[in-house]
Amino acid sequence: MKTINYIIAYLSRIFSELSDKIANFIDSNTINFTIDGIFGSIDNFKENISHLSNEQLFSLIHVLFFTALIIAVFNLAVVFYGDSLIILLDIENRFPSLAKIIKLRRKFQQYYFGLNLIIIFSILFVLLYFNFFVLFS
Repeated sequence: MKTINYIIAYLSRIFSELSDKIANFIDSNTINFTIDGIFGSIDNFKENISHLSNEQLFSLIHVLFFTALIIAVFNLAVVFYGDSLIILLDIENRFPSLAKIIKLRRKFQQYYFGLNLIIIFSILFVLLYFNFFVLFS
């Protein structure tokens, strides 16, 4: 019973510290939409990046590229499942005013596919390069 109480107290302390850190981060990083505010935010970001170790920097790169990879795969899914949804709901016949837009969308569908494939393979090659760099350095 003591271990459960200890775990609950430990988790509540961690969550309170985390909420305090998030509140401090939000309060200190209010963005001022002026030129000075934007450049100040960029300078703060550069300063935070400069304090990272190499492992943390590579981890950040992995997270950013993995996020871009997820977005590209999501775009591919939206392109193809969106078309099947248009066919399933027969939107082209039910809404003739949208027919031209749907035909234009179908023309660009192959370009979306090609662009997303290029983005996906580029990200994979860059991540492969970074992994080999970390492995052999």
